[in-house]
Amino acid sequence: MLEKLSNLKNKKKIATDMDEVLTLISPLWTYLLLENKTHFSEYMDLDFDYSMMHVLNRDEYYLNNWLSNGKELPEEVFDLFLGLYKDNDKFYSNCRITNFGMTLKILLDRGEIEHIYIVTKVIEGTEDYKKRWVAKYLGTENITFISVDGDTKKSEAINELGIEYDLFIDDCLDNIYDVLKNTNSYNKSFFIPKYGYNKDEEMREKISSLATNNLSTVYLYESRIFREGE
Repeated sequence: MLEKLSNLKNKKKIATDMDEVLTLISPLWTYLLLENKTHFSEYMDLDFDYSMMHVLNRDEYYLNNWLSNGKELPEEVFDLFLGLYKDNDKFYSNCRITNFGMTLKILLDRGEIEHIYIVTKVIEGTEDYKKRWVAKYLGTENITFISVDGDTKKSEAINELGIEYDLFIDDCLDNIYDVLKNTNSYNKSFFIPKYGYNKDEEMREKISSLATNNLSTVYLYESRIFREGE
């Protein structure tokens, strides 16, 4: 990963998602669900052997939809589900940095990256937790944290703030397509971590076709938690 990013000609300015890119939240969220399964087992399929890769290889982007087989959860159950994440001030303290996140940190420290814009969707109550995580693992110098609410497209946030980027990273294919189509993406690079829920061939083809038309490049990469000594 370090070699691949180092070899990019244009990587001075990075715009990146946070969750499932810089750190992995869905495996921890699932683990907490299993720890509290008595509250959810009537509505979710929680009968499986837990592993990080099993969660990341799921075929549904939204964790609640995956575990409920697409059935809508009762409001009080959904609130409990969401609360395991947003009401837990220790949640991000238990999230470690990914290999990709550590690569960005190394290149930033070397001066090979000029600035990192973290463009991330934020659920009410989680912004401070996420900012503390960023400060712990990436620092604060040459880092801009951009909160995007649920109704705003990432391209809108990028354009409104006048962000110029060389590389954009996101785990959601819809966000990749949105930024590729609706921002100044000419001759830029796009990285997508390979997970089970972003294997939609039709959307990947749309992204590939659009990237080809404006001389952009799209890379898929393996994501994992960074381990000391790598």
